[in-house]
Amino acid sequence: KQWYQRRVRGRKPEPTKRPVTLQSCLEVACDRTARVEKINCVTSRKRVETAPPPIVMRGEEDGLWTTELERVFGLDAHYTDVGNLSRTVRLKLLGKSWSVHVLSHILEPLERYFIRGE
Repeated sequence: KQWYQRRVRGRKPEPTKRPVTLQSCLEVACDRTARVEKINCVTSRKRVETAPPPIVMRGEEDGLWTTELERVFGLDAHYTDVGNLSRTVRLKLLGKSWSVHVLSHILEPLERYFIRGE
């Protein structure tokens, strides 16, 4: 992060224009509530059992569903639902990917250096 901040001119220190909260990515009709505002890290590894799950559904602890995780990453729901991929493979793909919000924030200052074809 420091390397990027020092070497790219015009970097804006403020976060993305549309803040994404975990609650805004959850399935509304299923009575799901986020315990935290945002998730700090998503990997393809299993969750450490010392931390409680970030979601409560009808009074029970629950983890993120694949479609909700896709929304957290800035993708449409069911974005990875192709080619008969299993839930595990879809979660691994997401765990090894970059968020659309993060990439757009990092690349935004470079936009003025490239010609936009419209």
